[in-house]
Amino acid sequence: MALSPLCKLILPVALVPALLAGCSGGRDPATEEPVELAAGQYRVTMQGGKMGVFFKTGDGPGSVDDSICVLPSETGEFPRNLARNYLSFHPGCSFEWEERKGNAIAGKSVCQTDGQRAPGGMISTEIHGALAADHVELDGQVKFDLPDSATAGMSPEQAAQVKQGAKLMESLTIRIKAERTGDCT
Repeated sequence: MALSPLCKLILPVALVPALLAGCSGGRDPATEEPVELAAGQYRVTMQGGKMGVFFKTGDGPGSVDDSICVLPSETGEFPRNLARNYLSFHPGCSFEWEERKGNAIAGKSVCQTDGQRAPGGMISTEIHGALAADHVELDGQVKFDLPDSATAGMSPEQAAQVKQGAKLMESLTIRIKAERTGDCT
């Protein structure tokens, strides 16, 4: 049976992640012996179409050159602070955290939408990550629950664009990585 040109194009793209997963060594942070994050200077980077830069609140990690000094008294909360400052849409978002399992961390951010433009809406972000003694990695997956009032005053074309934009954002994973670069400067 011959494959269509479309199948020939899609098949390699679909198989590559599965093949790479087999090469990753199968790390499961939830089953690892828990480690404590080391104090020091951390460089924070983001991936995900640069969308994450809109999430920074400006008053915490990432507000100055994406380089953060983590003091010994702050190491336990640092992964959660990264999420609060990089994966929340505004300071009023609430966070719920699951109990840490090994070196795996997980939680959820819930933010109310603007009360004038989209009253009653919610933006939630599922957060999953892992830590090691010298770095933290967090992935955020955004979900929008926009009420009809958010697009009520728009033309059908504009409303469709807003909904399409929300779906696009929901399809992206925002990755935050903080790597220790040395002692605090």
